[in-house]
Formats: sequence, structure tokens, C-alpha cells
Amino acid sequence: MKRYKVKLTSFRVCSRMAPKKEAKDAKSIEEKYQKKTPIEHILTRPDTYIGEVKCQKETHWVYQDGTIIKKDIEVPPGLIKIFDEILVNACDHTKTDKTCDTIKVTIDTSNNEISVWNNGRGIDVEIHGEHKIYVPELIFGELLTSTNYDDNEKRTTGGRNGYGSKLTNIFSTKFLVETVDSERKRKFVQEFTNNMSERTKPKVSSCTNKSYTCITFSPDLPKFGLDTLTDDILSLLRRRVYDIAGTHNNIKVYLDDIRLHCNTFNKYIELYKFKSDIVPDVIESDNESVATDDYNRTPFGEVMYEEVGERWKVGVIYNPENGHESVSFVNSINTYQGGNHVNHVLDNIVDRLKIILNKKHKDINVKPAQLKENIIIFVDAIIDNPSFTSQTKETLKTKPSEFGSKCELSEKFILRLAKSGIFDQVIIMAKIKEATILKKTDGKKTTSVKGIPKLEDANWAGTRKSNLCYLILTEGDSAKAMALSGREVVGADRFGVFPLKGKLLNVREANTKQLLENEEIKNIKKIMGLQQGKEYNEISELRYGHIILLTDSDVDGYHISGLLMNFIHFFWPSLIKIEGFLTSLSTPIIKATHNRSKNIIPFYNLSDYDDWKSKNNTNEYFIKYYKGLGTSDKTEAKEYFMDIEKKLIKYIDIEDTEKYTKVKPKHHDTTNEAMTLAFEKKRADDRKVWLMDYDKNKILSNDQKIVTVPQFINKSLIHFSFEDNTRSIPSLCDGFKPSQRKILYGTILRKLFNKKDEIRVAQLAGFVSDKACYHHGEASLQGAIINMAQDFVGSNNINILYPSGQFGSRVNGGKDAASPRYIHTFLGTLTRYIFRGEDDPILKYLDDDGTPIEPEWYIPILPIVLVNGSSGIGTGFSTDIPCYNPKDIIENIFRKMNNDKLKSMTPWFNKFEGKIDKTGEGEYSVYGKYEKVGDDTIHITELPVGTWTSPYKEFLEEQEEKKNMISAYTSNITDEKISFTVNLKTDTLTKLNDNNTIYQKLKLVTKMSTRNMHLYNAEGRITKYSSPNDILKEFYDIRLMMYTKRKVYIIDKLTYELDVLKYKIMFIEYILDKKIVIERQKKDAIIKKLIEYDFPQLASSFKNKDESYDYLTNMFLFSLTEEKIDELKKKIKDKQEELKIVKDTSEIDMWKSELNELLSKYEDWMIDQSKKSVTYKKGKPKKNKIIV
Repeated sequence: MKRYKVKLTSFRVCSRMAPKKEAKDAKSIEEKYQKKTPIEHILTRPDTYIGEVKCQKETHWVYQDGTIIKKDIEVPPGLIKIFDEILVNACDHTKTDKTCDTIKVTIDTSNNEISVWNNGRGIDVEIHGEHKIYVPELIFGELLTSTNYDDNEKRTTGGRNGYGSKLTNIFSTKFLVETVDSERKRKFVQEFTNNMSERTKPKVSSCTNKSYTCITFSPDLPKFGLDTLTDDILSLLRRRVYDIAGTHNNIKVYLDDIRLHCNTFNKYIELYKFKSDIVPDVIESDNESVATDDYNRTPFGEVMYEEVGERWKVGVIYNPENGHESVSFVNSINTYQGGNHVNHVLDNIVDRLKIILNKKHKDINVKPAQLKENIIIFVDAIIDNPSFTSQTKETLKTKPSEFGSKCELSEKFILRLAKSGIFDQVIIMAKIKEATILKKTDGKKTTSVKGIPKLEDANWAGTRKSNLCYLILTEGDSAKAMALSGREVVGADRFGVFPLKGKLLNVREANTKQLLENEEIKNIKKIMGLQQGKEYNEISELRYGHIILLTDSDVDGYHISGLLMNFIHFFWPSLIKIEGFLTSLSTPIIKATHNRSKNIIPFYNLSDYDDWKSKNNTNEYFIKYYKGLGTSDKTEAKEYFMDIEKKLIKYIDIEDTEKYTKVKPKHHDTTNEAMTLAFEKKRADDRKVWLMDYDKNKILSNDQKIVTVPQFINKSLIHFSFEDNTRSIPSLCDGFKPSQRKILYGTILRKLFNKKDEIRVAQLAGFVSDKACYHHGEASLQGAIINMAQDFVGSNNINILYPSGQFGSRVNGGKDAASPRYIHTFLGTLTRYIFRGEDDPILKYLDDDGTPIEPEWYIPILPIVLVNGSSGIGTGFSTDIPCYNPKDIIENIFRKMNNDKLKSMTPWFNKFEGKIDKTGEGEYSVYGKYEKVGDDTIHITELPVGTWTSPYKEFLEEQEEKKNMISAYTSNITDEKISFTVNLKTDTLTKLNDNNTIYQKLKLVTKMSTRNMHLYNAEGRITKYSSPNDILKEFYDIRLMMYTKRKVYIIDKLTYELDVLKYKIMFIEYILDKKIVIERQKKDAIIKKLIEYDFPQLASSFKNKDESYDYLTNMFLFSLTEEKIDELKKKIKDKQEELKIVKDTSEIDMWKSELNELLSKYEDWMIDQSKKSVTYKKGKPKKNKIIV
């Protein structure tokens, strides 16, 4: 071929000043000030264009022996770059030309020559009109030529700046261009040499072959400090060919005439091999397995792969041993350093993983980096008009908003990654960090500790006699006073006393912050000298050798003891194994004192007392219930401490927990099994099974002085867990929890029916506590009374009690209620229309040591649990029932009566002005309300139910400070009205509306569910209901049964009353007719006559058992008149008519009548409510028609 040189032009730079005379070795002006041609500049400063040209020691993924591995190699990055430019050109052609389906790469190691061939349309073999040379020569032999300069055109190719393949040409000794243009039937061949400084004249010939393009080049190896292509370089070049095969589906890629079959990104990822393919089954921490076995594992190292649309392919591997890695591509370019496309995908993954982790492990504070460092991510993205941080294109800098698409991975993908074991590593690291931090709160064995309020330290604590010392942990200050009284018997040398403030923290579910801030935990560690993470083999290492748990003998006392055991077992399980370290002292919960002999029988649990009571006459005894240890006087305290060490119950660490429960053990350590069953959050389902087998008679005998931890959990703590559910979960029958039922009972008993009857909440709590035998603190009763009277949005649809005073508002969700000493209450307006007085006689009343108390349950005429809803968290069970519209409930009751299909009901809240939309089965979205009042201004007039005004205002303030979304806001709220005017930043409102995210961003929408509706049924069993209508149907049957019971009762009562009236008339007539003479007669003689004439003995009142003739013999003298006979006859007639009406009225008709009466009163009540509320609506509220 004929060759010709291209002249490199240059010019001199003139100076206005004459050049100074230079020293002999100084540079001339021409040497000092130079101008390079573009090619000269590229060759002089190659790092600007292709990166470093000298060999660098770097770590790369390389192809070796059929796999891609990470390896330390020595390569000149610039050489890899010039290879990449040609390879990416061929790839770009596959995007612009659908007929291009084959790429062939040949690396001739003997001649250090590389060729890249692709089919499809060839390059236009035509002379360019402006530049007067052939197009192939223009694009391969002239700098700054490109087809990618139109930034208005969306392109997804790799080229951008017009250097590309020219850089390869410039850094090659030979660069051969060969292309066939089948449209013009021309073949073009041209060779460039000597770093593109020389070129042959293009050879254009006629050709009928199919189109193709082939670039063959020989890198100028000396410029890269090489004389041959090394194995390191070849392994990286080959990997790049595999990259192309893996990122181009349906493209046949050949390397050295061998087709590569990793033609999908998923197959390509499988070529990668990492340090380890095995994960330990369980990773042990100091005291327990921390593997999150609540996840079904995805095999370690398995690729989780997903394609999102046509532009995103993502593979993720969990591999903690490698640390974070990313392998990424943009439009076929290997973005070795990642960039915004990798961050876009990875940040989304991590954010969603954090949400899942936080739901299951709220105690763990996870930083994104902790999750990222366990993830290897592969991303192949197609990006519109990509831009990079440099010409070497190692890092994508295009903003995500300019990608042209989003990568939204499916929920299934994220959940699969969550099951990979990635959380295990995070939890382990968090626990290691936690242990280090918690050491700051360690105690130590010293003779004294300072700064712990209320501690009464033993004199020998922390000395060489510390193993003989006992720390008495009491339930509150009053129990401490009792313990100090008892300590007089044993002395202060060996016995210290410290009162606990209520219930100890469940450390098994606490986070580090909670542990660090919990004064109780820190104080116990200091008093005992406990050190975090230490394994104790001898009690002499501590300030106290023993702990005595001194709690009330009720179920709450069991819970406090259990929490302390949990604390010790979780952090120092070795101490549980030391017999006698953990002990307790039992005190009586009830004492029965014989009225005559004064003998005292103590009972240490209610089961023993109930058993004794069933066999003895309690009237012969004075029964005293010990509400707490403070009930005991000094004499009794001293009795408890007499021979105290013989009375102590010692807890030990043996025995099989399967003896006590059907729950399948999860641990070989049975103490661990018992403790986690009781206190580990994720074992809630196991606790359900545990409690299903509850037997109140399974108790520990006070005579048993050696108790295993499983025995304590399964025979003592279980009674608290059962009681916890009873307190927390309401009854389907009346919608009440026990405290609420006692309150209604006390309010009716006190006859608080009207405003004139109102009393202070504190007084009512005291009355209920006394009359309904409430054995807990009155503070909780006061809180329950306040809750039953609240009527703000989100509280009660129909308040059972009337709120006379400040009972709280939606500003703080009721927490802003006034003191119980200052507010008053009485029965709500509608309460006795719902809980009918007619039902009072047929209810099953309970008794407490012979004192009649509240019924087992009330029976309202509509399911009040649906009217007012309920929520509560017990042990193993919780409940969350929304409120519903009373009218909808009543309508469905009528439908049930008529055998019509029930309408589905949507949650409804009185005075709520937002909307509630069903989003799925049992799922709802609750929306607040706003209106647009300006281009970037909205007026919020309602918040979602349960979003209280004050916290929402704090949210607005926070947003205003951040200036992310809100520029300013004003508040015009009242205790009932919501009114926030919010000024958003310019165009924010438009963007939020366009994205349909305004409700989410402004927290104006919340979720509500009916998937956790648990209630006690009529038989006293916890039952889950899937819909409000399921609750209504079961309630319907119970209520109808009670109407039948009421009807029978009324008939029996009227029949009794008729008998009394009939025999009274007959008695009077017999006297008037002289058949019975009462003057100057003895009572026995009169009774003899009554028997003779078959007068029956009747009770003094209905249902009484004291049958006699008193109903006749106690009649007044004025009863012996005609007027009295006529009066009694009229009463008989009235009673007979009443009896006929009752007999002729069906139970359903009785129910309908009372429901209609309630509806009428409800309408009036709603009108009255609306008059009291400040509203902007015009006109009077409409009164709806009554359903019949």
C-alpha cells in the first residue's frame, strides 16, 4: 500500500518584550512555551485521556480457568482502555442496528495483535460532503468526530466526546479499518500506523458480501512499558469480552473463535467465585445463638437476580467474607468504580432491608454501611446520554433523575435477600458493639458504692465475706420498709435492701440506648458488682453472693421475679447455674383468722385459698387480702424473716421444660428454652400454644424450696401471662376489659345517672376499688375511667361515661387530661339505652370472698366493641379493633334478623372529616384532609385518625427547619379543630401532586387493619375474628339467647307477682268472709288455717329463697278493705296484660324495639354533640330516619 505522512502543524508564540539573555543551561523561550497538536498532547499527557500508561499493581476481577476471580495483577490501565474503546464501539452497534447479532474478538498473542469484528450494517462508505474524506477515515482517523454530539437526542450508547477509537489508533503501531457497506456495495480498507501519524490511502472496492466491520490493531507496547501482552493483561482483556457476552442477551460473542455461552447477565454472574461458599449454621455470642432463625435461609452465596424492565439487570449475593463489592456496567462500559447507577440500586435495597430488620429487631440501630458491607452487587444498566467523571469512564456521574428509567426491585426480591442471612452479621456486630458500650456501666467488687438512692447496703458487701451476703430486691418502697422491719431480726451485716421501681426492663428485647439509660439496670450492676460479658464461676467474685426476690405474692410479683431472672440469665447465664445465687422469699397473699380460736391460716397463692374455701365455711373466719407487701405490719415482717434462710426458695438450672408445655423446644438448654419462651418477642406464637394449655390449678407449692427455672416459668409466671391477656383483651360480649367492667358496675351501683349525681374521677376509682374488689393500684382505674369518658376524634364513638371537665383532647391523644382529683363523671347519656337495666337481673354476677361484684360480662344491645373499638397487648396475643358507625352496626343487626346478607362495614370515627378507603382484604388507608389555597399553599383541616395535633405540629416544625419541603406554616388549631396553613417550597406542590405522594410526604395518610382482632368469646377463650361482621354474627347469637333468658325471667317474675296478688286478694276475702279469723288469734293458728286452705308459701321477693307466709301475715290492717281488693284486682289485670304482651312479643321484636329506641336517642345525642362542637358547616344537622 502507498503510504503518506500527515504534516503536524505548529506555530511560535511571540512576545512584546525582547528576550533576556539566558544562562548557559537555561531553557529557551521556545523550549519553555510550547504548543502541542491534539495528537501530541494525547501522547504527552495520556493519563488525561486513557489513564495511567505504566503498569500498576491493582486488584481486578479477571478471567482464569473458566471462572472470574479477584486477583492482584499488574496492568497499564491505559492499555485496557484502548481495547475497551473498540469493544464498546462494537457493542454500541448492537443497540443501533438490530441486524448486528455477532461480535468476534481475536487476541493474537504471538503478534500482539487484537481484532474486533461485528456484523450488521457497515459504516457508510461515502465521502463526507464537508470534510471531503471517506466517513470511515473521518471517524477512525480524525479527533473529535462522533455521532453522539446531539444532547437533545436520547442515546444509550457508550460514546460521548469524540475521542473513543481514535485513542486506540493513536496508541497503536498499526490500526486497520475494514468495513463493508452492503447498501452501496462497497468495501473500505485503510491502515493507520505510527500512532495515527501515517495512513494509507483508503482502498474502496466493489463488494457484494454482507456488511461487517473489523478493527485490527497492534498496541504500541513500548509506550506502556511492555514488549508483549502479559498473562495479567490477557486475563483482564478476556474478562471484558465475557462482560460483553453477559450484558448482551441474544448476541453471539466469540473469543478466539470460541463462542461464549454466558449470554445472559444471570449466567455471567455465576462465573464469579468468592472466598467462601459456606456459612456457619449458627454463630454463637457470649450467651446465646444470635442467628435469626425466624428467617428461612437463602443458601449462602446464591445469586438473587431480577430484571426490571428492559434497562436494568441486578444480581445480589450475600457474602460477608468479601465485604462490599460492585460489578457494574453502563451501556456496555465497565464502570469499575461504580457510580450513581450502583448507588441508585443499592440505596433502595438497603433502605428496604432496614425497614424489614427494624420491624423484627427494633432494638438494633443499623447504619446503611453495615448492610452494604455484606453485599456483592452486579448492575447492568442502560442510561440515557450517560456522563462520567473522566474520559476513562470508570464512574457514572449522571443524576438518577436523568437516567431515563428507575430501578424498582420487587418486594419478593428484597424478602429473598432478607432471608439470605445478611441480618445475622449485622446483629452479631451490633451485639459486639453493645457489649463494649455496656461495659461503661459495669460494677466492681468494692466495699462501698456511692450515689445509689434508697440502697441500704449490707455491712459485709464487697468484703471477703461477700459470699455470705444477700441483696433483697423489693417491689417498691413500701416493700422496702417492710424488709427493713424484718431485717431487724437478721441484722444488717449480711442483708442489704434495694427497692425496684415497678417492673424491670425486659433486657432480651431492649436496645443499647435503653440499657444505658435504665437507672435500675445500672444500679443493680453496681450494687452486685456485675461486669458485662464476664462468666462467673464463684459468687465470691461479687459484692453479694445471693439475691432475694421479695415481691407481692400475686401474679404481678411473679412477673417482676421473672424479669429479674431474665436479666441475670440473658447477661450472666453462668450465675443461674450456681445454686442458691437466685432465691425468693414468699409471703402470704391471704390470711384466714378463725373468729374464735384466732388460729391463722396463711395462703401463698389464690389457688390454694380457693381450694380451701370450697371445703370450709368462710363465715367463721376473718379474711384479709394482702394487696402488697406494705400491707404487712412490723410484727408480720419480723415473722417472715425468722429463720429466713430455711424459708428461701432456691432457683436452679436443670430439668426438662417439655414436662410443662407442648411447645416444641428450640434450644437444648432447657433454662434457655423456658426463658426465651417467656420473654423473647419472636416466640409469640409459641406463647399462644403455651397459654392454650393453661390450668389455674398448676401451681408451685410453698413447701417446695428447690425450684427449677422451667418450673417457675410454667407454674408461676404462666399465671401472670394468662392474667395479662385477661386485662388486655376485651370480651366480645360487652367489649370490656375487667377494669372497665368494674367501672360500669361501680357507676351503676353508685347510681351516677345524671349530672346532679356526678363525682370526681378519683372518688369513683376509690368506690370501684372497694365495691368491686379491685386488687391493683387505683391509678390504673383512674386512667380507665378517663378513657371511657373521652369523646374526641379517635377515642370513643359513644362514650360510656360523661366527661365533666378536661378529659383530654386530640391535641395529645388524651394524655392532656386534667388530674383525676379535678374532673367529674357520671353515666353517659346513651349508656343505659345500650346496657339495659332489664338485663341486670339475668347477668351472672361474680363474688370475691362472699362480696358480690361485677358480672362475668354485660350484654349490650349492640356489640359495643365494634362501636368504640379496642386495642391491647397481652402475652402471646394482642388485639386491634377499629371503631364502626353505630348505625351501620344496627342496620346489619336488622339485616341479620331478616336473614338478609350483611353489608360490609368500613371503620368510622365520630366527628372525623377525612376519608377511609379499603386497600385490600382487611386493610384500609386513613386520609386527612387539605385544600389548595395558593400555588404552593395548602390548608390542612383534618389529620388521620390517631395522628394527634401536637406531634403533627412538631413534624411541621422539623420540616420547616430542614427547608426540604416546607418553607413556613401557621397554626390555628383548637382542642377539636385542625387548621394548619402550610407554605411549600416553589413547585413542590406540583411535584407532589404529579407523583401522587402529597399524603405520604405530609403524613396525611396512615394504615389501619382488621387482621388482628382478638376477643374473649362467651366461653372465655381467646378467638381471632377476620371481619367485623364475624364479630357481629357471634354477638347476635349471644344477645338473642340473652333476650330469651330475659323473657323467661320476666314471665317467671310476672307469674310470681300474679300469685302474690291473687293470694293476697283471696286472703283478704277469706278474712272478710270469716273463713279465716285473725282477731285475738295466735300466729300459728292463722298459719294452720292458711295451710288448710292451700295457700302457698311464697318468697318475700322474686328469686329469693325465703319462702313463708309473711307476704300475707305482714299485710297492713288497711288492706282489709274493698278499696284494697279493687286495687289488687286492677294490679292483677295490669300484670296479666303485661304478661300477655311479653308472651306474645318475640325476642327479636323486643330487640328491635330497644334498637329503635336507641337510634332515636342516638340521633338526638348526635345533634346535641354537633351543637357543642365548633364547626364551619352551615345549617342544622339533619336527623336521619329511624330504621324499622
